[in-house]
Amino acid sequence: MGISGHKLKGSADRSVIAINPLIAERDVYGRIVSPYKIFLEKESQVAIASYLDNMQYDLVCLAIPDNIHRCLLSADRLYFSDCQGKARFLEIIEQTSVGQWLSYGWQNAHFSAEAVLTWRRPQADGYYKNMGKSSAIPVLERRNSLCG
Repeated sequence: MGISGHKLKGSADRSVIAINPLIAERDVYGRIVSPYKIFLEKESQVAIASYLDNMQYDLVCLAIPDNIHRCLLSADRLYFSDCQGKARFLEIIEQTSVGQWLSYGWQNAHFSAEAVLTWRRPQADGYYKNMGKSSAIPVLERRNSLCG
């Protein structure tokens, strides 16, 4: 019996790339109940504070360049294309007390370590202005309850 859905294919001569599924929680009708949550931290940072140990969702930490991390604001978005070529974004929600940014994702995605993030800021006219790109995303890790 075959498995339905899109298939992620790779070639034998290519090195293995980490692909992490990012999945929003849905109810029985398919409506999103809770987005997935990603903490954005500076490349120079190593860990998130231990008070996050008791969170009830899996944490995903993404290291971004320090210059972008320093300039982020709430409501900014980080756009990327997932492994299936679909346009997705992370919406910046707030900065935590330990300096990481909490971001939400509303659409399921397969995030690759090779993904390029495009940082965009909302404008008064309702459009988003490109603020920069980051092609070097060194760390994306999924762990049970703590990143770092």
